[in-house]
Amino acid sequence: MSVMKPFSKPISGELSRVRIAFLQGPGANQMLSALKGEKDLFSEIVPPILKNQLENYHILIAAVTRDLIEQREKLLNYVESGGRAMLLYTKTSPCGASNELFPDVVKGAEPSGDRIIKPVPDYGINSRIHPFELRCSGTALHRGPEGVVFLRNRARLNTGIAGNYGKGKVLFLGFPLGVDDSGEELPLAGCEPELLLNAVRWLSGEERYEIPEVYMESREIPELSKEASKIIDRNIPGGKKFRAGAARIDITPSASVVMRGFKARQSTGVHDRLHVRALILDNGEDQLVILSWEKLNCYDLPEGFKDIARIRREIRKRIGIPESNILINSIHTHSGSEGPFEKASIEAVEQAWKNMKDARIGIGSKKIYGVGSSRRLPEGKGLWGSRQPNPDGVMDNECGVIRIEDYERNAIAVVTNYSSHPTVLHGENTLLSGDYAGIGMAEVERRLGGNAVSLFLQGCAGNTGTQTFRKSRTIPEAERLGRVFADEIIKILEHIDVVSWLPLKAKKRMIDLPRWEPQKPEHGTTMPFIPGNSIPDEIQALVIGDSLIMALGSMEPYVEIGLDIKEASKFHHTFVLGYSNGPWMGYLPSNLGYSVNETEVQGTRFSPEAPDTLVRECLALHNQVSELC
Repeated sequence: MSVMKPFSKPISGELSRVRIAFLQGPGANQMLSALKGEKDLFSEIVPPILKNQLENYHILIAAVTRDLIEQREKLLNYVESGGRAMLLYTKTSPCGASNELFPDVVKGAEPSGDRIIKPVPDYGINSRIHPFELRCSGTALHRGPEGVVFLRNRARLNTGIAGNYGKGKVLFLGFPLGVDDSGEELPLAGCEPELLLNAVRWLSGEERYEIPEVYMESREIPELSKEASKIIDRNIPGGKKFRAGAARIDITPSASVVMRGFKARQSTGVHDRLHVRALILDNGEDQLVILSWEKLNCYDLPEGFKDIARIRREIRKRIGIPESNILINSIHTHSGSEGPFEKASIEAVEQAWKNMKDARIGIGSKKIYGVGSSRRLPEGKGLWGSRQPNPDGVMDNECGVIRIEDYERNAIAVVTNYSSHPTVLHGENTLLSGDYAGIGMAEVERRLGGNAVSLFLQGCAGNTGTQTFRKSRTIPEAERLGRVFADEIIKILEHIDVVSWLPLKAKKRMIDLPRWEPQKPEHGTTMPFIPGNSIPDEIQALVIGDSLIMALGSMEPYVEIGLDIKEASKFHHTFVLGYSNGPWMGYLPSNLGYSVNETEVQGTRFSPEAPDTLVRECLALHNQVSELC
């Protein structure tokens, strides 16, 4: 059978002379009516018997019936030679009919795992045509073999299957368009016409269903409210009051300095200002201090623990907050310098203390896409080029946000936790910058206005970066990704409910992590020498209501380590940090990294037992602070 070739070029939102055949049956009249207004579509109802007239149509749309199954051979010939079929399930469709009609396609949608595909900016489904997105809240796209894609809802039921078949394409939809539960025809309503049109758009195009499986994450996180932020003050203990204060200190050098990150180099100017940002939380019983430094690491020398201790002692001396309650995190920009962070930290905390006022606080998170992804392939090879999809890279896509506001609902501070190297800018860049993270924080502050302070807490970014999404290694690209990041933070912020009081707790302790001698010591990648048979590390836990911030230490931990802690946590939200509270200790790879002997494994002083030891110690600290609440 010869079939009219649908198009020589893929379409992008505009249809052109598409001929559609609606097989006479449930919903056909209503769908035909819904498309009558599309001037570039020619559609009509054809008899329920598939005859040779199908060769005159680009697309066949039909309800799945027993009669259709009996004509399977004609249907397969039509699709195999280039036709496109949209097959709709109704309440009366035979059970298992899709398997009888296109077993090869359906086999690809068997739930063999949780390999999720996220339709996101720049990696949208087939030129940003999303036929499934309109009516399927809480669903995820999955990829099976042979380019088959299927939609699964929260009950793990497949509600849509799409795949290539021969030269054509087939789309199963579990939505009885134009038909009610009893089989009676109803006009298409709500977003049903748009769903139908989007499906037609995809079927009409020449693009095939081959989607880069960049975003894999089956872990569930608490759902963010779909409503705008509200004040929730139920069950607040009598007489309790919450206060907060924040400050930002500019530490940008006025002259040329040595830039840290990649190779040491002299700065030739400033793109965006560098800061120390401080936040104080006080519930009348306990206080917490969070400091965010826009630099590479807290310290580069083994004496860094002493330096951190000196800052904490001075803060305790001046405002009385216990040293165990003070967290210091560096954002890990590779375009920063070693500015006066100690002096600025004490000044920022004192200023934040002066700025204290009655406040409300809320915490939320959402998985975001389009900024960071894994930069390591499963076999250990680095993903260093621009815009390369990474099908099997593990990534923590969660972006955690803490909202602090005054009683007039003006922003006091925003705290963001995310895991991705700020390395849009490369080692040839000589302009000081916080990269996408620092640019993003400044953009959030600009949009919120007033005296809002936006702190970034770097997560487990040892094997994550912007490789997949950056289009270049330039300042304009760092600005673009910074704005993308700020967009996502603001979207989350707008849906976080706040309360007027919650518990605060903190605890920290030193642990020892197993060490070995690096296989290939290399300057710039091997941590500074620390004598002894183990590596000292500080872990710290801050409890804010029913949420936990867990700082793993001042190493660069792989993202899997943070995910292990999140999976085991009993708290509603758990945010995990690296790059905190001490000297730079190099990379701490994951178990997978050690098993494939990645480059970072060859240069680290941590032994293969260190990741599990760290997770175990952090979970023990997690248990201790959870008992305090």
